[in-house]
Amino acid sequence: KLDFPINLYCRKAPLKVKTIDLCRKKTDFRKVYIVEEESRKIVIKHSSNAFTDEQAVKGWFRLVQAYNSLGIYCPSAVKNLNGDIVFTYEEDGRKFCVYAEEFAIYKTAEETGRKKIKNKTIKRKRTKI
Repeated sequence: KLDFPINLYCRKAPLKVKTIDLCRKKTDFRKVYIVEEESRKIVIKHSSNAFTDEQAVKGWFRLVQAYNSLGIYCPSAVKNLNGDIVFTYEEDGRKFCVYAEEFAIYKTAEETGRKKIKNKTIKRKRTKI
C-alpha cells in the first residue's frame, strides 16, 4: 500500500521518492515529494497555509498554460489518478491541498545564475594568483 499523498498519483511503488519538508510554523504546512517512476518524474505538493487553496492552485496552472502557449516553459500540472488537478480535504479544522506538476526539464534561473557566479568567482581568484 502506498503512503498518502503518493497514492493519489501512483498505482504502484515508485522507483524513488524524495521528501522535502518546507513547513515553517503550525499555520504554514508545506511538503514536497519528488517522485520518480519508470516513465516519469513528478513533484507532488502537499500544503495548508494562508496562500494555497484550490482556486489559487487552479489559477497558477492556468497561468502556466498561458506561459507555455507563449513559448515560455513552465512545468505543467499533472492530474491525479481521479483526473483532478487538485485534491482537497479537511483535517482538524484545517484545509489541505495536494497537487502535482512535471519535474522541470530545465535548470532554474537561480541554479544557472549560481553556476555563472561561481565560475566568475573562480576565474577572478585564478587571475589574482
